[in-house]
Amino acid sequence: SLVEWSARAAEGSASIDTNGVLSAGAGSMGVIVGRFYVSPSLASESGLDAAMTASATFGAESNSITNDDRWKGAVTPKTGGTTVIPNGINAKAGELVSMSLPQDVDENICAPYCYIGGTKTYVKLSAAIDGKLIFVAPYDATYYIEENKVEFSDISRHWAERYIDFSAARELLKGMSATEFDPYGGMTRAMFVTILGRMSNINEKDYATSKFSDVKAGSWYAPYVTWAEENGIVFGYDANTFGPDNLVTREQMCALLKRYLDFAGYSLALSDDYTAFTDRDSISNWAAEAVLYCQRVGLVQGKGNGIFDPKANLTRAEASTILERLVAGILEELVKQQAAKE
Repeated sequence: SLVEWSARAAEGSASIDTNGVLSAGAGSMGVIVGRFYVSPSLASESGLDAAMTASATFGAESNSITNDDRWKGAVTPKTGGTTVIPNGINAKAGELVSMSLPQDVDENICAPYCYIGGTKTYVKLSAAIDGKLIFVAPYDATYYIEENKVEFSDISRHWAERYIDFSAARELLKGMSATEFDPYGGMTRAMFVTILGRMSNINEKDYATSKFSDVKAGSWYAPYVTWAEENGIVFGYDANTFGPDNLVTREQMCALLKRYLDFAGYSLALSDDYTAFTDRDSISNWAAEAVLYCQRVGLVQGKGNGIFDPKANLTRAEASTILERLVAGILEELVKQQAAKE
C-alpha cells in the first residue's frame, strides 16, 4: 500500500483503519502517523525521499509558548528506533527552551532539531533535566523533538554506552564510520575543537582561512581550528603549526574545557566536596588549575583509586562522558539563573 497508518493513544484508546479513519474513545489523546511511499522513479525525478512520514495529534493539549512548558499530550509510536514528538514550537536564537517529555521515551537520546535551509539540524546544547528537555535555541526556528538512536556495532555493553548514545544523538560526536564509534580510539586536536565549535553553533563560513600551514583550507576541521584559535581556546605549537592529528591528553582536555567555558561565559557550580587526585604531582603546572576546576565542577572524576592519569590520551568514550556532563552542567546552571530572575 502507498500509505501505512498507525495510531497510539497516550491516554484512553484509539485505532485507525487502512483508509486512515480514526476511532478514538471518549477523552482519549495520542497521535496518528502516516508513512507515505513514493516510487523510486518519482522520488529520483522530484528530489523527494522514497518514504516520508507525517503525523498529527488527536485530543492533545498544546500549551502556549512559554519557557516553562512547551508541549504535552502526544506520543508517537516507535519506528526503527526513532520516536518523533510532532508538535513543533517556535523559539528565538539564544532562548532557553523547556519542553515536557512523554513518560515512555528514552530521555538520554531525545534531541531537539530544526530545519535550516532544508537541512535537519540537531541542537547540541540540549539535555533532559527533571523530565523536561532543556535546550538553547541556536536559530530563530521551529523546533521538534525525537528519539535519535544512532546504532554502533562496537559499543554494546561498553561502560560509556549511555554517554556515547547521548553525544551521538545530538551529533556532538559522530562515529568513525556509519556503524563504528571506536570508543577506545583517541581524540585528536582537530576533533576536540570541532566539538566545541559545534556546541557554540559557529558559522563555518565566518572562519574560511587559517594561519596554520598544517590546517588545510576546506578540511572538515579548518573553520573550527580557526574559531578556537581566534577566541583563545586553543593555541598552535608555533605561529605556523597546529598539529590537527595530534592526540589530546586528559590534562590538555581540561585546559581546553576551562578556556571554552571562560570564552562562552558559562559558570558551573563549584563543589568543595572533592578529594585531590593521588597523582596530582604529575599534572603539568600549566594544566593544574584547569584540572582542579574540572574536578570541582564534576566534569572529571578520575580513573579509580584517586588516579587522574593526566598524560594519558583522552579516549572517544571518555570524551563522550565528559561532554554529557558538560552539556548537563551548563543547562542546569542556565535554568537556575533563569529561575532566579523570575
